[in-house]
Amino acid sequence: MFCMILMTCLSWFTSTPVLSDGLLLSLVTLWSLHRADQIVNFFLGIQFPARYLPYAMMTMDFLFIGGFPYAAFYGWMSAQAYYYLSVDLPSQGGLNYIPTPQLVYRVFGQVRRNDPHAPNARMASTNNPIPQRPGGGNFWGQGRRLG
Repeated sequence: MFCMILMTCLSWFTSTPVLSDGLLLSLVTLWSLHRADQIVNFFLGIQFPARYLPYAMMTMDFLFIGGFPYAAFYGWMSAQAYYYLSVDLPSQGGLNYIPTPQLVYRVFGQVRRNDPHAPNARMASTNNPIPQRPGGGNFWGQGRRLG
């Protein structure tokens, strides 16, 4: 919501349209900021860390449209502002200027980040390795040939 409002204000002052490119890039930017070291696949199998994905998408927009992608740039800028105000600044001891509405907590519940009972905590845990057979290999089933 914050990104959409900020993009609308920027577009109004610069007389450029608000397109879905900017909203998409703001979501991708926020995702890549939270998962900066994850390896992603891009156009034709190019692999790189997720932190560079928004820049790769803006570069592709620049190459495909032949001009500066203002909508994508506004999306990137609004996502950077949101991340700074809601994550970076509070982690440095500042105030959280964009708190999550209580309605979201009531609907989805509040999950603590270090909670071992969180929905994705077991996936990231190293205490649950893939079970292996004593002679090697995994318990993936027998496998049957198709055809």
